[in-house]
Amino acid sequence: MSDVSREQRRVPEIARAPHPSTEDATHLVSEDGRFLEVDEAACRLFGYSRDELLRLRVGDVDLAFDAHHWPSQWATLRARGLVRFESVGRHRDGSSFPIEVTADLVEHQGLLVARSIVRDLRTQRGAERRLSESEGRFRALFEQAIDGLMRTTLDGTILEANDALAHIVGLRHGRELVGTNVERFYAPPERRQELLAGSEGSERLHAQLWWKRRGGDRVRVELVGRREVTADGFVFSTFVRDVTLAHRQEQVLRALSDLSHGRGGEPLTRFGERLSQVLDQEARGVAIVRGRGGRRRVTHAWLDTVPVAPPTWPALPDDESAEALASALGVLDGAHVSVPIRDGGQEHGLILALGLGTPRVVALVRDAVAAFAERLAGELERMRDAERFAAIFEHAPNAVVIVTPEHLVVTANRRAAELLGRPREELHGAPLQPFLERPRDDDRGVLYVHRGSDRIPVEISESVLHDDEDELRVLALLDVSERVARDEARSRLEAELRRQQRIEALGTLAGGIAHDFNNLLAAILANAELAVASPVESGQAIDEIRRASHRGRELVGRILAFSRRQRSTRVVAALGPVLTEVERLVRASLTPGVDIELDIRDPSISARIDVTQIHQVVLNLVTNAWHAISPRGGTIRLSLDAVEASFARIRVADDGCGMTPEVQDRIFEPFFTTRPIGEGTGLGLSVAHGIVVDHDGQIRVSSIPGRGSSFEVLLPRVAPEPPTVPAPTTERPAQPVRVLLVDDEWSLVRPITRLLEREGYLVRAFSSPTAAMEAFFESPEAYDVVVSDLHMPDLDGVSLVERVRARRPSMPAILVSGNHDLEPARALPDVVRLDKPFRPGELVDALVRALAPR
Repeated sequence: MSDVSREQRRVPEIARAPHPSTEDATHLVSEDGRFLEVDEAACRLFGYSRDELLRLRVGDVDLAFDAHHWPSQWATLRARGLVRFESVGRHRDGSSFPIEVTADLVEHQGLLVARSIVRDLRTQRGAERRLSESEGRFRALFEQAIDGLMRTTLDGTILEANDALAHIVGLRHGRELVGTNVERFYAPPERRQELLAGSEGSERLHAQLWWKRRGGDRVRVELVGRREVTADGFVFSTFVRDVTLAHRQEQVLRALSDLSHGRGGEPLTRFGERLSQVLDQEARGVAIVRGRGGRRRVTHAWLDTVPVAPPTWPALPDDESAEALASALGVLDGAHVSVPIRDGGQEHGLILALGLGTPRVVALVRDAVAAFAERLAGELERMRDAERFAAIFEHAPNAVVIVTPEHLVVTANRRAAELLGRPREELHGAPLQPFLERPRDDDRGVLYVHRGSDRIPVEISESVLHDDEDELRVLALLDVSERVARDEARSRLEAELRRQQRIEALGTLAGGIAHDFNNLLAAILANAELAVASPVESGQAIDEIRRASHRGRELVGRILAFSRRQRSTRVVAALGPVLTEVERLVRASLTPGVDIELDIRDPSISARIDVTQIHQVVLNLVTNAWHAISPRGGTIRLSLDAVEASFARIRVADDGCGMTPEVQDRIFEPFFTTRPIGEGTGLGLSVAHGIVVDHDGQIRVSSIPGRGSSFEVLLPRVAPEPPTVPAPTTERPAQPVRVLLVDDEWSLVRPITRLLEREGYLVRAFSSPTAAMEAFFESPEAYDVVVSDLHMPDLDGVSLVERVRARRPSMPAILVSGNHDLEPARALPDVVRLDKPFRPGELVDALVRALAPR
């Protein structure tokens, strides 16, 4: 067998050589000492390039290399397979340094060569030096550490211990512990072996337990250890920390937390029992004393955590009373701790811990008792607050209900039970919502309580009550029946005052309106005579009659809109048309010498208003200005603009008599007027002021006697509503439509019948609603649609449609009103409403809409 094949069998054994680190140099050397291959680390180590090293021999970089002994070294390498030795390397710059060489044999290109791993020992020697210095520092830290440090054998013999460890166990110097067994501090001593057995298989140990100090005290220690293997066997290096205070604080906090979340039981009993359990190992007895000075008494006492009958508090000074109390309880040895229970700076009692050991134990127990005393003071205050709250809650003049976030009743006071009409036992756990109702049409923020058939208006105020487990809500229900009754009476009075003021304003305008109507009627009569007398001029005359009729229709519409009584409805509306309407209505009534000027900067300035009410405000202010400049004459200036970007301003100014400051202070008072008796009610400005304030606006006045007055109405401005595009009119039906026409005014029935027949409708007309109903019930299927006046004697239009639909539920219907009051018709579904007077085309469009498929 060749040398190569024999050595190849050694390769697995040789492969077990230590793998070089990234800093070690590696090279291959032939049997004659030449470099065959080198790595970059070898080039860096010796300072040559790769090509330069490959032209050198080992002796050029290794000062200990001996060419004469190389054959014997090669033989040794072949025999052992792996050799390690120290030598001296030489750098290209001539400097030398210690090295360690590890060599084995490997195959390279069919030849057996030596592989050498070279380590620079300069770094290792420096590390060893630093290690020595570090050991010195460690020794200093070991001796000066705050925590206890020790090294022990497996059986517990202490090899090393610092002074901090000695202080933990009640000694002065660590050397007093060397050679002793650490198990003597364990209670019982077998506890250490149990810990080691429990941590078997792990190199680390972490535990917290009680140790015994010299003198018999206990100390809570935390052990953090590590097991090491040395030439002498297993050794444990352990940190020992005194955690007695932290452990006691944790016990106290846990106990107080349990007490805070506890339910039931008298607080003094719960606190005393828990404190006696916490101090079980340090104190023989615990007592709680209530009162102060000569009125103190023992209310609770425990001996070895067992409650006992409390003895009488000794009538002695405080520093002697604790001793006497301990003696009465049979605690004859040890010191005592007394901590006051203070609340708001006043002392309300004492907590005593009796039969304590060393001063160290006294200090620990005092801190624990002080924490309990502080928390107990808060608990007693909470109890007093709860008692006061219960008294206030029960005897509150208002109904009070406490509910969960889901509005389930937790409790209710006596007044709430009376208001809701239920015993308190039935209210507990019941939902509150069924008892309350919020009317949709009531904007006063009032709810109603159902109590049998009664509905009681209430206002509810709410607050949050934080409970231990939940966030409750306290609801106070105030019975506002009297206030609601007053508000309703006041609303009725205000409505009546406004109605009277409208009548007053209409009376003021009556002359002008009558004058305007006389002109319209004169124009109609004159053109009617022309049409009859001269067929040539009849066309133009009829056109004039139509125009005069339309003007009369517009004038009637304005009067009805002003005088109509209806519920306030607010919409976003442009103010320009309102002012224009007032100017047209007033201008026809102005006396000679009085002029009105209209200045509207932007007609689209809008506000959320009740159009009829704001119309009344402007008319009242204009009427007031008219009176101020009569009879000598003058000018009324009515304008609209925007101020401060967020308000619309309506301004009514005059150059009349003006007002003194005394009059200005009273102008908005109801029934105050400067006009002679019988010429005014004094309600105009009062009503205007109330309407503006109700619209969240302001009304301002400025005036100079003899020079005139100016009123400004400021309303919150809003963006105009986008214009609506009217829907296209539906096409008329192809077949003739049969119309049942009912109106108590025969002079209207005849022309309307002819107009509809001209449009292709089949009409059967009645001026009596009773006769119309008889005809309908004789032949219900003979009609396709009913057109009826709203206001008729004997039977109004709503009732007529209801009776028709009782026989034919889907019967289309149109209701017509001559006073623009079509509100009653809203109670009927799918009814088309139409105002009189109307154009023929408007009636036809209404018929088309009524007959459209639904």
